[in-house]
Amino acid sequence: MPVQRPIFSPGWSCLYIEYSRNPNAESDSDIYVVERGGDGWSQPPPVSPLINLSAYERIHCVTADGSMIFTRGLMTGRERIFISHWVDGASVEPVRLGEPFDSDAHELAIVMAPDESYVLISLTRTGMEDELYVSYREPDGGWTERIRTPYQCGGILALSSDAAYLFFLCEGIYWVDTSFVERLKPQHLR
Repeated sequence: MPVQRPIFSPGWSCLYIEYSRNPNAESDSDIYVVERGGDGWSQPPPVSPLINLSAYERIHCVTADGSMIFTRGLMTGRERIFISHWVDGASVEPVRLGEPFDSDAHELAIVMAPDESYVLISLTRTGMEDELYVSYREPDGGWTERIRTPYQCGGILALSSDAAYLFFLCEGIYWVDTSFVERLKPQHLR
């Protein structure tokens, strides 16, 4: 059973995984969820059919309110990033996030702050190193342009439960404090 990219929900009550029956087929990977219960973990049912279509879906993160950020068309020219909000105990129709989430590069990993005030995006460009960017939520609900951070990281990003530390993959597992997020914040958002 080729299971990939385990992502915990805030509060650690759910574990989201990618499951692919055929790892060589772009159209055969879906997102599943395992829930923590009194006797351990549940069997992994697929998440909403609104999220799991015939495209290759990849989980990136689950926000504090239970909304899911995920990618379709991974590592192709059709790669797009979506959010499916969690409303009344269910996922709703996903909407494309657009810029600054989608780009011509390949977004490897995305993690959103627990208060949803910023998002960290790891990406790679052909022939270049992996890069880490930050984007901040604007007062109108939109997002700032991406700002490059001083870090390089690969396909896994995770914040500590208090968002004081960022854990990332870069030829090993590393961690840094997240004070750089405040230092890079545009003046109009301070």
